[in-house]
Amino acid sequence: MATENPLAASADDPEAGTFPLSLRDVFMKTVVVDVTPETKMYEVKEAVRVAKGEEGVEYLDAMVLLYEHQPLDDDSTVASHGLSRETIVTLSATSDVTKGRALREGGDALRTAKSSWPVQLRRAPPSIVATSKALGLELTRDHPLTLVVSEVGLRLIDAAGSKLLLGHYSLTQLPGWQLKKGVAGKAAELSLQVLVGGRKEAFLLATGTGSQRSNQSGNKIVTEIRWWSSRKAEEGQKVGAGEDEAEQWAGHCWQGKGSSRFDMDLHLNESADGTFEGNGKDQSGAFTVEGSATPDTIRKSGYFFDLRARCR
Repeated sequence: MATENPLAASADDPEAGTFPLSLRDVFMKTVVVDVTPETKMYEVKEAVRVAKGEEGVEYLDAMVLLYEHQPLDDDSTVASHGLSRETIVTLSATSDVTKGRALREGGDALRTAKSSWPVQLRRAPPSIVATSKALGLELTRDHPLTLVVSEVGLRLIDAAGSKLLLGHYSLTQLPGWQLKKGVAGKAAELSLQVLVGGRKEAFLLATGTGSQRSNQSGNKIVTEIRWWSSRKAEEGQKVGAGEDEAEQWAGHCWQGKGSSRFDMDLHLNESADGTFEGNGKDQSGAFTVEGSATPDTIRKSGYFFDLRARCR
């Protein structure tokens, strides 16, 4: 059968260990690209895109490589799957381009990251909740994420079985942050404020396990954010630093375990006197806060619900 890119099937290079890898789509058309045992599958995808003359990254987002009916991870190698000149990889496509894009962007961020840290999600902003739902990902209390900090901003990537990009916030979207150091074996917590569509959201990350290591990670993250923020400030871009006297709470809180667990969406501003302005509503609709409220007036199922202590 004729190939779409006959020039790609060049002679083997014994020193480099190159060989032609065949990929066949559902229309039984074959494309051949040169690979080595160390070639990553995302590099194979890019070679296929070039061979087919596709210009946009949308083609990569829709592309799925299968071998023996199993999808091939972008960061796995040709050798790890036992691929050779005799094997044929299935070139398929997904209808969920949004998920494909999130996987590609998450993988790219991790591969190019100079600084990244494992964190746990303590409170999620509405933007990440919405993104995770659209991608079919269920967030949990202390959901493991990878935080990447760079000149392009903050990127949060799922670390619980996938590499989906869940959030990308430029440094100009970051008006403030606060690091609460861990004590007595408890993890440090990093509060971040972000601007999404002109609206301020906040989320909370635990920066590791144990107080000492967690504090070290938290300090390094804040140092990295400050360094890149200062660079952006030198370029004339407005970036934030620190926190305001009145703090906004906007996010997704998890309280309790098992049957007593409930979720709450918050959109509250905490004033200096400790009162809250805004609204909060749990998923069942049984509990709401409207207007101004003090912590001791906020109750759920008969027990005291302190936003500052439990949702922070």
